[in-house]
Amino acid sequence: MGRLGSRSRYIPSGDCQRLKRCVAAQSTCKPKAYSFGSALGVDASEPMVQFATKTYGSERLRFRVADIGSAAAAAQIGLTFHRVVSLFCLHWVQNQRAALQNIHDLLVPGGEAILIFIASNKIYPMYEKVAAMPRWKEYMGDWRAFITPYQGVSDPAGEFGRCAQTAGLDVRDVTAPESTFVYRSRAELEAALAAVSPFMMRVPERDRRDFIRDCAQEVIRIVGVDDKGAVTSQYQLIVAHLARRN
Repeated sequence: MGRLGSRSRYIPSGDCQRLKRCVAAQSTCKPKAYSFGSALGVDASEPMVQFATKTYGSERLRFRVADIGSAAAAAQIGLTFHRVVSLFCLHWVQNQRAALQNIHDLLVPGGEAILIFIASNKIYPMYEKVAAMPRWKEYMGDWRAFITPYQGVSDPAGEFGRCAQTAGLDVRDVTAPESTFVYRSRAELEAALAAVSPFMMRVPERDRRDFIRDCAQEVIRIVGVDDKGAVTSQYQLIVAHLARRN
């Protein structure tokens, strides 16, 4: 949040809409919920919503199923908000135009959105490599659907900004900062890959350990490993502050 500077003050005030992944709301929306009137967390996964409702649901913090990448999401939700917040979620959405149109429609006039998500990651080519392996290809035929749509785009901030303007949103600020994350060991890398892999539940349980090992090996081939066994992942973010026009 430090990259947002003074714009981070917009997150706790007014109403907050957590988009796409309520799992992110577990660490952010719950503690902040008492700073504003109400919050609604949205996820495309019904099990995610059930878990969030059971664990964190209250009169002021609710969750419901909706896919922000579908054309009907805003109409399905049927509410408007002063604030829309999405952290590390929108890179899962291939239809960025629909997502931004929904964000526009979910905001009241003058309402604002803070969006942070992955624009590109040097380890993403791993999916293509593993999907080509005979042992795993039947589980990964749609691997392209899980790659951020800005992977390989030379100016992701500009592309995203233009898409937001097409949806009727004012772009207060949009940047694409570079960042890194260091996995201190192969075991730490494997644990991280297992936590975020969209294919894990498709792979038979008896084979999941081997699947993650193959994924980790491909990551190491792509980015290398240092003399201490650490693996450094370089990635680029999109950090955006948008507003609906009055």
